[in-house]
Amino acid sequence: GGFVVPQHWSQSPDPATAQTFNVIHGTHEYDMVASSFHSTLQSSAHKNIRITSIKRVENLAAWMCYVSKRDAMITRAKTSKFKRRSDPRGDVVDLLNRYEKIWLYHGCAADVAHKIVSQGLNRSNAGKHACMYGRGVYLARDASYSVNPTYSTPKNGFGASYMFMCRVAVGEFCVGRNNQIVPDSMPSSNPFFPSGDIGNATLYDSTVDQLSNPSLYVTYHDSQVYPEYLIEFHRNGGRAKPYNCVPPALPTPPLFYSFGDGLGGTGTPLSRGALSNDAHHSTSTSTS
Repeated sequence: GGFVVPQHWSQSPDPATAQTFNVIHGTHEYDMVASSFHSTLQSSAHKNIRITSIKRVENLAAWMCYVSKRDAMITRAKTSKFKRRSDPRGDVVDLLNRYEKIWLYHGCAADVAHKIVSQGLNRSNAGKHACMYGRGVYLARDASYSVNPTYSTPKNGFGASYMFMCRVAVGEFCVGRNNQIVPDSMPSSNPFFPSGDIGNATLYDSTVDQLSNPSLYVTYHDSQVYPEYLIEFHRNGGRAKPYNCVPPALPTPPLFYSFGDGLGGTGTPLSRGALSNDAHHSTSTSTS
């Protein structure tokens, strides 16, 4: 068992310090991040947006908290009272695909990007822009939402802007309400929780703008979000660097669950793919 860091991280991540590493242009890792970013910038209003750098965030303490939170959601869903009717086997891979989003976007002001690298996203800052779907951390399905200058405020009003691409343990979610402090309770009649009264005492994990294909997610626990990449971009950045369009999804590090009972800590590792070897070519640029 134990924690597994993403295979594309540096060989010996510092357990005490958050670091960022330049992702080298032309690598498979760069192509995946750039593809994800640009694939949701289809509007002509975004045609001049250009990536100037991509940095991978390696924060081991935050990563361990995130993995613990994500895996706790999956373990909960595997218990008898929480099995989903749509999947009577409680398949771990299916739950992982549902509960973890890779990636969602979060724009930020230039002067707080380094704080997010070292401290993560903090829900205590909720309400600065809007709380229509709850007072939590807002993350967007599409980069086109987060590039809005209201969220990714450019440096000095016209310079570089910043956006994080985040892994998010969304878990079970409901539609959010204006200014709500925590998600709603799961009713006992919820189809995912068909028996007993345990659902009445359990909150949903996140809120969304709509249940069908949500475009906005709101989280209420800091460890639900791991800011994995920091993108620096300009809205009038000139000529774009070329990149190869590839499926914009990094793998999840293995979950050490057994296929037999789904709850053991020493079973078969489960993963959703792997990066090619060239993804390891990156250089350390800063320490927070």
